[in-house]
Amino acid sequence: MAFRDLAIRRKLTAIIMATSSASLLLACCAFLLHDLVSFRRLLVADLSTLAEIVGSNSSGAIVFSDPKRAGETLAALEAERHVLWACIYTAQGERLASYVRGGKPVDFPRPPAPRGHWFQGDRLLLATPVVFDGEPIGTVLLQSDLTEIRERLSRYVGIGAAVLLASSLVALLISSKLQRVISEPILTLVRTARIVSERKDFSVRAGKVSDDELGLLVTAFNEMLEQIQRRDASLVERAREVERVNQELKRSNRELEDFAAVASHDLQEPLRKISAFGDRLKSHCGESLDEKGNDYLERMQKAAGRMQTLIHDLLAYSRVTTRAQPFAPVSLRTVTQEVLSDLELRIEKSGARVELGALPTIHADPLQMRQLLQNLLSNALKFQRPGTPPVIHVEGSLGNRSQGSQGSQGARCRLVVRDNGIGFDEKYLDRLFKPFQRLHGQSAYEGTGIGLAICKKIAERHGGSISAASAPGEGARFEVTLPVEQREGVEA
Repeated sequence: MAFRDLAIRRKLTAIIMATSSASLLLACCAFLLHDLVSFRRLLVADLSTLAEIVGSNSSGAIVFSDPKRAGETLAALEAERHVLWACIYTAQGERLASYVRGGKPVDFPRPPAPRGHWFQGDRLLLATPVVFDGEPIGTVLLQSDLTEIRERLSRYVGIGAAVLLASSLVALLISSKLQRVISEPILTLVRTARIVSERKDFSVRAGKVSDDELGLLVTAFNEMLEQIQRRDASLVERAREVERVNQELKRSNRELEDFAAVASHDLQEPLRKISAFGDRLKSHCGESLDEKGNDYLERMQKAAGRMQTLIHDLLAYSRVTTRAQPFAPVSLRTVTQEVLSDLELRIEKSGARVELGALPTIHADPLQMRQLLQNLLSNALKFQRPGTPPVIHVEGSLGNRSQGSQGSQGARCRLVVRDNGIGFDEKYLDRLFKPFQRLHGQSAYEGTGIGLAICKKIAERHGGSISAASAPGEGARFEVTLPVEQREGVEA
């Protein structure tokens, strides 16, 4: 496991242990280095003193060129176990006497200089001049091993390792206690955050144990929980309010639907009687009425017919949402062909030509898709240019999800219906999709002005939109954008 993934307790303990161990190790190394340098100097000083004693005791032997006496003086070095060999040289550089521990043959070197010392691997070579009456008469050359340094170094390394181990154990014990000062508040904060996350209970608070940075962190965390708790309570209250409003809207929709049903029956029944009795009056008494009376009768029947159409369109507009059907796969080509079959007589009468392009299958309300295409195609047939047969193009295409899309999938269907009719001025676009808004008089073109409003409501119910583009005398182009797929379970 990586160090960054360890628990905070282990991280703090490891950091304290590493810091203390590194500091102690550095101190031990510095102490050993200082002792090594100091001991080497001491060793050189001791060997120099020994060489001076040997030189002082052998000065007479050198003056009188007595090798035997000089040898006896060197033989006393047997008591110094670290001296490997020694030589006495005359002023002329001739070896007067020598001593070798163990009697092994040695290739004695000439003194490199009258005075000095040299470390050669694990050996120390030292030269000291022999002075008599203030004049140098010879040189004492000694070689010693460094076993004492190695033994001292080994001993100190062992002591240092023992001290380091003992100190590490003490540091571990102390760090395991001290790390709680930092880790416990953090762990308490973690436990509190986990409880909040699992239970979604924002009333829980973390305990504050100090006034340092960790205390400030706990205070800030608790303040954040308090803010979230207030916002959560506000959201719950708003959700309840939204639910209440939704229930009110559902109740209102039910009442409107009931009212629409009653209005449909209560309003259409008198209109049916007006139309029926108007027909009877015309058939039985039409000959006895003068021209003015027949004109009044015809106006009455037309007004009743327009009223029936208006009531029918109003009911259709209200039922876009109140009597909507669940979404299902709908083939726009099949729906368009069914609509064209219903409009067959009008198409033949006007001499229109309808061209179908690619029309995909989408997830939608089948009846409302039929109503949408019925209204758009009916308008294209109705608003034809005088003397020019209508030419209507219906096509669809798939594209990427547009901003603000309501569908769960990204694909969007673009359904286009365009014609070569009379067109309209685009300055009236803001009125085009509003109920009862007409751009032409009742005498010129029949209708209630609610068909495009129904189209817009159907498009919005499906999470789409409708737009139009035109110019007077150049036809019109209506584009409906709809999601190919709807959110699961949506039944607006």
